[in-house]
Amino acid sequence: MKDVIRRAVYEKYIAPTKAERPDYIGVEIEMPVVNLNGEAVDEQIAIQTAEAFSAHFGFEPEHRDAEGNFISAKHRETGDILSFDCSYSNLELSFGKATGLFEIKERFEKYIRFLNTEFAKHNYILTGMGVNPAANVNHNQPIKNERYRMLYHYLHSYPQHTGEVAIRFHERPDFGTFTSASQVQLDVRYDELIDTVNVFGMLEPYKALLFANSYQTIEFAPQQSDLDHLRTFKFEDLTFRGTIEYRSACCQPLSEALTVA
Repeated sequence: MKDVIRRAVYEKYIAPTKAERPDYIGVEIEMPVVNLNGEAVDEQIAIQTAEAFSAHFGFEPEHRDAEGNFISAKHRETGDILSFDCSYSNLELSFGKATGLFEIKERFEKYIRFLNTEFAKHNYILTGMGVNPAANVNHNQPIKNERYRMLYHYLHSYPQHTGEVAIRFHERPDFGTFTSASQVQLDVRYDELIDTVNVFGMLEPYKALLFANSYQTIEFAPQQSDLDHLRTFKFEDLTFRGTIEYRSACCQPLSEALTVA
């Protein structure tokens, strides 16, 4: 079984780095939605704005929550995706693979102009900050689907483990609902893979412990099917696309959003 899983990991993550392909870049930018009235974000306003965006730019719906509300939509030609990440006060633009930043910048600015024109009708704004400035008044509830509900309840289980490990848990397990990050994906070649991961790992100023890790020995039997749902949550993440995703940057001011790339 170990050999089978080892081979499956190799085929999913290592083999793509050997494929001949052009060098592309991908960028994902999460941004907080802010109610300028000083009140909590009305999730329906955020959802309606996302629906209007999709209709205007020809994005096709991909995912909806347990109540049928918008989660994400994709533009088939560019590969761009508009989605909500973790909560309905955190909006994300994910750009399809591109050969340079200028084409991403042009689409990003076009999308932001439309979104903020729509949000302004309700005295809302989409802004560039790592932490939503209205975090203490927003509802900070997860999107109603399996992934975000699971993550939310898992993180809120930390009081059950405070005596088990020598870690100080912080008291905001809902942090994912009000924090915004930016990610960059770059193609990587097989012969550069190890050096790239090591160099960028050393460039990280520090690592934040996001999940409740155990210093105790836990035995489990991995299955090959686990790879279908694997999420590493590492700051440098080797993906099945033959790219490395750099995940450690906070959302920047919108005028400087692409500086992380």
